[in-house]
Amino acid sequence: MPEDTGTIHLVPADGQVVSPLDFAARFSANLSGVELTFLEQTASLFGTEAEIPCALRAPWIAAGDSTGEDADRIAARPSGARSALWVAEQIQFKGCRPAPEAEDFPFEYLEFGGNRIISTRVPFGVMTAEAVSRELLGYCFCKTYGIPCATTPVCVFEYASGIAANRFCLVLKLTGGTRAEAFLGKKPLPVSELVSPPADSAVFTGSEVAMEGLNTVWYAEQKGRWLAELHFRGGFRGLLNNNVGNDIIQPLTCGKHRFLLRDFDSFHLISLPSAASREFLDSFAVQCVVEVVKGSLPILDYVSTRTGEDTQQVLRRIAAVYRRKSSLWNSYFRYARLKARGLAWSDVEFVSATERAFESTAFLEASCSVILSDFALERYRRRQPRPYVPH
Repeated sequence: MPEDTGTIHLVPADGQVVSPLDFAARFSANLSGVELTFLEQTASLFGTEAEIPCALRAPWIAAGDSTGEDADRIAARPSGARSALWVAEQIQFKGCRPAPEAEDFPFEYLEFGGNRIISTRVPFGVMTAEAVSRELLGYCFCKTYGIPCATTPVCVFEYASGIAANRFCLVLKLTGGTRAEAFLGKKPLPVSELVSPPADSAVFTGSEVAMEGLNTVWYAEQKGRWLAELHFRGGFRGLLNNNVGNDIIQPLTCGKHRFLLRDFDSFHLISLPSAASREFLDSFAVQCVVEVVKGSLPILDYVSTRTGEDTQQVLRRIAAVYRRKSSLWNSYFRYARLKARGLAWSDVEFVSATERAFESTAFLEASCSVILSDFALERYRRRQPRPYVPH
């Protein structure tokens, strides 16, 4: 599993450098009409080609096993599974570490209106045109609505040869800060790291994991607030992008912190109706609940299947444990109800839709990331290793 240690050497690569503005204009086929219109209306937020730093006017890519120190190299630090960080300049090369075509990476998503989480695979080490477009869309969305964002797009490398041909690397300027997962210490993330639930294990405290060196209540309040702001303007980060590793904690003076979001390569935007039907509210609530669950801190509890119970009965008990013990959910739901009222949606109907969302198969599947159960254990046995790589 990749770690943020060691050194990656970036070397010149065949291809071209594209400004975010030009990229958004060229590669928009995978965006919906609503998304494309929004991106076109906010494209002025991007810097121009003339603003791309001289050092980034030609593409760079991770070298294979070369470790020389000639002038045509950038020494960077590994960042996650496919990226590199140029520490001195606080520049991230997202998707600069291509792997053979046979290698790919797990990816999960929930279609709006769907009731099951869909698992698929995406290219390993590089980015697709759609992923870059969605990252740019998410950036514009955050800037437009004042949502704190930890990255700024600088340019895109369009690779032209080798195993990275026709793929991309998005170059981002970082604000600085620490990924929130660092405040979990050595606690399990996700809970699938707990392979079995021994009854006498001290790991199962029955409580949500507490962060170390960071106020957990403050963290939940910040994330809940900004997720509600995203959702009730029609924006969704995506299931894997919402994990705790993509939340940034920036230190301020006097021991205070600032919360920021990053990673939007599965961001989606939908239109919100002025009058929300039951059908829309049901789809919207499932999308919101599942994304919040996937972004929650682990709950070190174990929900076993009782004799004679069916799946729906187990689901209700898992939902009850999660709703009672998740600080993120309780923060988010408070903000969400305020946002729903602000849109003149019926509070009663929104709350009812949320109740139904917790009875969905999508919630049950998402719960496996944060709370252990017999259902989760069986699911882990049937699947490939979990789609999460510490950063």
